[in-house]
Amino acid sequence: MLQCVDLYAGAGGLSLGLINAGVDVRVAVELDKDCERTYGANIFGPTFIRSCVHDISAKTIKKLLRPKLPLLLAGGPPCQLFSRLNKNPSQQSEGVRSYMRLVNDLNPDYVVFENVPAIAKRKKAWDF
Repeated sequence: MLQCVDLYAGAGGLSLGLINAGVDVRVAVELDKDCERTYGANIFGPTFIRSCVHDISAKTIKKLLRPKLPLLLAGGPPCQLFSRLNKNPSQQSEGVRSYMRLVNDLNPDYVVFENVPAIAKRKKAWDF
């Protein structure tokens, strides 16, 4: 069995797809309280942590995981930061940096990083 942590979980679309594929989604992290309500109304089982991914520690997440099971770290930092309409590109690396910090600290077996195509062209996003 594969267990998963869903970062930037939003309303739970990625979690739902993973659950339907047989993945044990153990933890969902999302800051938005409206997303928390929607997630909780539609998806049962994962521990929902309402927090900014920047503020969550690997130690907190590890307490909620099953030892010795393979781990998938999934999520997509907010894509609005990479929109042409974003007037503050200095914030672009924050979501990516927080995600990559948890990749480093959790050392998952698998990683799913979902975002918009423009992120690949934004050097600033990877500048950390």
